[in-house]
Amino acid sequence: MSATAGCGGETAGEPAPGVAATPAAQRAAVDRADAVVAATRRWAAATTLARAQVGAERARNLITGPRAPGAGDGDGDGEATRVATGLLPAEDGSPGLASPLATGCVERDVLGGSWANPVARWRELTQSIERWRPDDNTFVQLPSHAQRVVGWASLALRTNELMAASEYAGHAAGHARIVRDALRDPRASPCPG
Repeated sequence: MSATAGCGGETAGEPAPGVAATPAAQRAAVDRADAVVAATRRWAAATTLARAQVGAERARNLITGPRAPGAGDGDGDGEATRVATGLLPAEDGSPGLASPLATGCVERDVLGGSWANPVARWRELTQSIERWRPDDNTFVQLPSHAQRVVGWASLALRTNELMAASEYAGHAAGHARIVRDALRDPRASPCPG
């Protein structure tokens, strides 16, 4: 059985075109995941809504990179964490830092399956964010834990309440740890998520 992953139709276990699955590629992805975990910790520990939203925005941008819906200055403060490449593939199909590692737990928990149609994958997330309600958590339907972090961060950027932003940080932190653990040990059995 062959499943597609990444973009451009490569099969699971094969890196995205032009991107090699090397120790350096894994280190870059793990470093990024560590930064996402750190951002969610700062977000969770924030004592003001503004600080919580800075952490949420940072976590989101580290995952999305510059070419995905919602990337950039989500809290409207005129500043944003800028990264050249996100952890996930961009909407235009360019690979993310996790793309060359698309096997095992990275395929399952970080990428959440195929990115052959990145526009559809980002649209699925955007629709989940729009449909989310306190009594209807649409994020559980997202196969990518990294996308779930983006979802919770997006909600935190929309709220006017520190308590809500802190609650969202708790959810995001769990998914961020799953992403980091999957990248650290793609061959784990069972996978962290």
